[in-house]
Amino acid sequence: MIRRLLLVQAAALALGGQASADMGIFSSMAQNPVPLYMPGAAASIEMTAEDVFIRMLEPDRARLTGVFLFTNHGGADRVVMYFPVDILVPTVSVLYGLENVSWPLESPWVSVDGRYVEVRPLLHTTWHRWSESVTWEDMLEYTTPLADSEPADREGLFYYLPPSAWESVSMEWSDPETGFPSRIAWEADALMAAWDVDFGPGESVLVEYSMDFYLSSVGYEEFPGNYNLYYPLWTGAAWEGPIGTGRIIATWHEGEVPYPDYDSVLMPGGREFRDYVFEPLPEMEASEAWGSTLLSEVTGSTLRLGLMWEFTDFEPVVTSPRWYEFYAYEDGMDEVWMMSDGEDTVMNASAVRLRFDRPGTGIEEE
Repeated sequence: MIRRLLLVQAAALALGGQASADMGIFSSMAQNPVPLYMPGAAASIEMTAEDVFIRMLEPDRARLTGVFLFTNHGGADRVVMYFPVDILVPTVSVLYGLENVSWPLESPWVSVDGRYVEVRPLLHTTWHRWSESVTWEDMLEYTTPLADSEPADREGLFYYLPPSAWESVSMEWSDPETGFPSRIAWEADALMAAWDVDFGPGESVLVEYSMDFYLSSVGYEEFPGNYNLYYPLWTGAAWEGPIGTGRIIATWHEGEVPYPDYDSVLMPGGREFRDYVFEPLPEMEASEAWGSTLLSEVTGSTLRLGLMWEFTDFEPVVTSPRWYEFYAYEDGMDEVWMMSDGEDTVMNASAVRLRFDRPGTGIEEE
């Protein structure tokens, strides 16, 4: 698979030459883990299988549990995996969520081979080398940059704030002279949930994450539109080769939420089902860690009503190797609106989309 540059609002972010893997969308997206790009870090690791279970709780709320089997075909020993939790978009230019961040992050819940791992808040910025507000010396003194040296101008930079710093971060616009850590947090254009995964040569590792998230509504607040859920797959491109085996299930009980409209964008089509008995994918069941996953608890359950997408040796489509922001484009539900180098671009990408009517239009009110 082509190397590509990396949901709980969900949007996608492959900045400054970063690689991306299977992904989803903030607030109305959910995504697979992506490798933090260091030269050669994930070049030998494939996404052997993925199994994603989306449980619609309400038209605007979902619970997602995903299990991903990775196989190391080379010498990589540790990979930082991540996905975005909050991201700047053209209509929201401040990461207000930073005011409620703690170390470690409480959501998503992540396990590696059945063992809980700490999920850390990781910031990203587009580095402005000649900035007067934050210098490289500031970054070295007050943060932990994931770079060996100062990036070139306008390159991407990932960095950690010290755990104690999150107790006093403020995004208050009225105080332009705000000090550390707010001054440095203001520089960020995205907040990631990140964790470490250790590999040995030839070793397979099972990664699981689970979280609840709200779907965004297309339209203005006084006239709410439909609720949309995107699950983009282009992030699968950050790993070695195609995604080996994949399944995405979205399910609900009749009467809980309106029946959705759904699309398959640049990927194998989905199908509707009733009374489907959930069984693990063979690749997952063969892992010793499968029995320790949350998703394994669904085994043998009958899913009354839902949608399913299945694929094998699938290479997700990415029509642009560089993008800054990702969110639903209101006029075309099969499209992604991108901001690239200051120019607006419409881009298609492999994705699953569900759209639910606003409450009251497809379900009886009590």
